[in-house]
Amino acid sequence: MVSSVIYPDNTGGNRKATYGYGSANGVGDKLSRVGSLAFGGGTVVDYTYYGLGTAVKTDYSAAGINWDLITGSGSDPYAGLDRFGRIVRNLWKVTSGGAALDEIKYGYDRASNRIWRENMVAKAQTTPQYFDELYGYDGAYRLTQTQRGQLAGNPPSSVTNKRFAQAWPTLDPLGNWLSFNEDSNGDGTNDLTQTRAANAVNEITSLSTSPTAWTQPGYDAAGNMTSLPRPSAPTSGYLATYDAWHRLVKLRTDVTTPVTVAEYAYDGLTRRTVKKTHASGTLSETRHFYYSAGWRLLEERIDAGTTYGAQYVWGLRYIDDCVLRDRPSGSERLYVLQDANWNVDALYSSGIVERYAYAPYGAPTVLNADFTVKSGGTGYAWNVLYAGYKWDAESGLFQVRFRYLHPMLGNWVTRDPIGYGSDTNLYWNVYGNPIVYVDPFGLRPCLCGCEGLVDVKDAVNDHFNKLIGRTLAAVAMQNGNFEARQEALFDALVKGTVLETNAELSLLANLRGVQMNNCSTVFDQSATSILIQCGQDKICIGLDKIGHFFQLGYAYQEIRSKLMKKYRLTEADAIAAAEAWGSWTEGIDVPNRTANTTSFIKTPPLQGGKGVDPFNNPADPFRDFRFSDTRLNRIGAWGSLADQQLGLVFDPTGVSSPADLAANSTGFKFWSDFAKAGFKDTFKFDICAYISTDWDQSVKKNTNKRLPQRPKN
Repeated sequence: MVSSVIYPDNTGGNRKATYGYGSANGVGDKLSRVGSLAFGGGTVVDYTYYGLGTAVKTDYSAAGINWDLITGSGSDPYAGLDRFGRIVRNLWKVTSGGAALDEIKYGYDRASNRIWRENMVAKAQTTPQYFDELYGYDGAYRLTQTQRGQLAGNPPSSVTNKRFAQAWPTLDPLGNWLSFNEDSNGDGTNDLTQTRAANAVNEITSLSTSPTAWTQPGYDAAGNMTSLPRPSAPTSGYLATYDAWHRLVKLRTDVTTPVTVAEYAYDGLTRRTVKKTHASGTLSETRHFYYSAGWRLLEERIDAGTTYGAQYVWGLRYIDDCVLRDRPSGSERLYVLQDANWNVDALYSSGIVERYAYAPYGAPTVLNADFTVKSGGTGYAWNVLYAGYKWDAESGLFQVRFRYLHPMLGNWVTRDPIGYGSDTNLYWNVYGNPIVYVDPFGLRPCLCGCEGLVDVKDAVNDHFNKLIGRTLAAVAMQNGNFEARQEALFDALVKGTVLETNAELSLLANLRGVQMNNCSTVFDQSATSILIQCGQDKICIGLDKIGHFFQLGYAYQEIRSKLMKKYRLTEADAIAAAEAWGSWTEGIDVPNRTANTTSFIKTPPLQGGKGVDPFNNPADPFRDFRFSDTRLNRIGAWGSLADQQLGLVFDPTGVSSPADLAANSTGFKFWSDFAKAGFKDTFKFDICAYISTDWDQSVKKNTNKRLPQRPKN
């Protein structure tokens, strides 16, 4: 167990984060679960947990404030969570007396998209301020509009007293914004209208903006954005320079005689270690950064200083769970209040000293304690803002470990370092749904509610595993021995690579115990989907991750087993129930679900074949572990990124002939649209999430290899 993290400037011996695990042989000690965090000689956070490791309350005893989800009573004390484990009330309050400092309520649809956000403290001001938000999505769960003002209706369905709105009326199949509108004051008239175009690799090729033109983005041959509009003033621009590893190293003004705005340096792990900012082209400050092994910023030093200019303390709920920042100037200590998206809502020091509001893709607005706009920006040189990302005041970009995010374009300024292992659009940010997802490494999104620390080693390893896996797959196909090819390809799959050739797909079929004789191909590669049917066994090749294929296999098998053992269902009924779980949690049967939701949810053969609504029937035996079992929830959260967001995965169990997937059906039409959009030119094939009942036995029999590790608790 880690006992402490010593900061670079440990003057006095107490500049270190110390973790407490409770009494010897107690619950915390046995579980290696942190119960308290001390810094600077005193305890700053005490944790209260639900179950093994879900934090539901943090007490900042030194500050006299707390974050609290335990606001109910009786049989349901965790009123801050709904029964699906989603945060519905994010409350920061004064410990003594319970006065709310920051209180945000949330509403969700059945796909767990946040559909509204209600700011209770803002509207309770002496002069009410309206910072409620209402969101709209398309059929692929991509954000299409947001309105800010005062929510109306129960449940909220409209906004009055509007203050701000943004809309994305047209998104192409890969998530590129083809149109974007902004009403900056809520008067119902768009103050900005914009149309965009993108090329086959999703680089923005044109911006047509009214009333004033923005600087046009430009790219180098490696896809790095070398010309970009300034986030704070997009009618002017920056010129960007990158090193051989596609890391931003210099920004200059995009004028006839460019002057340097900032310079950046990195270590071998891509952690930014130096930032030089310039005023009118002259160096004004050099800032040095020091990190923990988990890539959390611990300390900043200014110019040639040998003592800290700022030190940050991070909590245990998430990698960017910021507890406080200390600065020696005036012995300043600021505590941080974050919402369910990890946006920093407010800073506290004997009272709220500054608040923040954000556009959906991160453009920040600094507010006073009473929610009025603060002139001159932050008074505390604060830089941990949207989603916990680091904001660079000199550029207006967010530095998110591996990449930089442009809040006005809504995109990353460089391609995804892990390639197509995370997404089909290498610039797309969080699947076009920033209300639900965050991306703390700039590599792969995770749900805003994801708990615990994100392991930096996992993120870095993922980057290299994709490269290694792709090489293994290529080498596997060159081996003359069939069994050796199988084993090598399996190694590649465990690395999480994608499959790209028919030969690899054929080998995968054999890997799963499918004999490739008398097989028919329902679709060819021109349709960007392949369904190989071999007798009664089918393999669907579609848009999904091979890692998801493994994960869902375990979830499926566990549910089937638990239903049979605990509820004594027959194997056939347990299989049917597990498939129904997959349809809802993993989005396998998207065409049916979106075509007739009401009918579909009452059809799944749960409870031994009886039709029930899994969301409303408390007698459903499936319910108690489907949504309360932490590991299964995480499998669902991690595994459904592609299919749940894009709605592109077929359920092969319903396919008996090519006619079942005719061109006029919901699912195939979506694929056709992708093909017409040139999607196939940049798409790498992968395997869809169809799991046969003897999945793990087939893999064992045909590879003699151990199975991939189960998801971590």
